[in-house]
Amino acid sequence: MSEPKFTPGPWKYDILGKEGVCVVIFGKDKLPLASLYHNPRKNTEQKANAHLISAAPEMYGILAELLEYRAIHIPSEKTKVEAVLKKARGEK
Repeated sequence: MSEPKFTPGPWKYDILGKEGVCVVIFGKDKLPLASLYHNPRKNTEQKANAHLISAAPEMYGILAELLEYRAIHIPSEKTKVEAVLKKARGEK
């Protein structure tokens, strides 16, 4: 399995601006990784999206460990995990 090229975690998010005009995802070096437009009318959904994005490196790591330690015993589930890890690495 190739190594991921994304910024390692942990990632955190913050909503910036007077009206919370954008959601910014920060890496462990506290530099911005991504920003998303924030619509206060969709506050709950956008906070949930920010939580999901900020958890991505940890989820990737856990799935990779499950494969590495052969903790997934159902072939179809192993295939799904391999596919999502490839997707996260930008592989086809």
